Amino acid sequence: MHVLLHEIRKLFSWRMLLIVFLANLILYFLLIEFHITNFPNGRPSRDLYNIGVEMIDKYGTYMDEKEIEDFINVYKAKVKEADAFLQSRKEFVDAHLDSYEKLRHLEFGDERMELSNQIMFDENVDLFWKLQAREYIMEEIQTRETYLASYLNEAKGAQKERYQELL
Repeated sequence: MHVLLHEIRKLFSWRMLLIVFLANLILYFLLIEFHITNFPNGRPSRDLYNIGVEMIDKYGTYMDEKEIEDFINVYKAKVKEADAFLQSRKEFVDAHLDSYEKLRHLEFGDERMELSNQIMFDENVDLFWKLQAREYIMEEIQTRETYLASYLNEAKGAQKERYQELL
């Protein structure tokens, strides 16, 4: 027992603890710090993440029908905000892109797509990125039963019970 205690004292000497601390500090700044300060996945993923965090803070880990309805109402309010933004810009009104719905349904190759790219990429207006993220989440909410039913067909045992509970 004395030998074990002696070895532990040698391992946890102040010099060894200082070396371990410095090594961890260097590894943190070389490997981890970038991924904490910069969201590496870019624009759409960051907005999905931020809205997900907002949803957990507001609704918790499970959303009932009232909360889903509230989420959709927030989306509709943001669409009205986007409409007001587009209507306040002369170049969008002149190009007949005075609503978010018209902007959203532009086809590839349309010369007005340059205006869409201007607000999304050049001006980097957060509102339009967040609207796209909310649309994606609403689509996922609407199709969740279809996905769960398809998983239920292939599930076995406890998995099957859990999918039936979720449905």
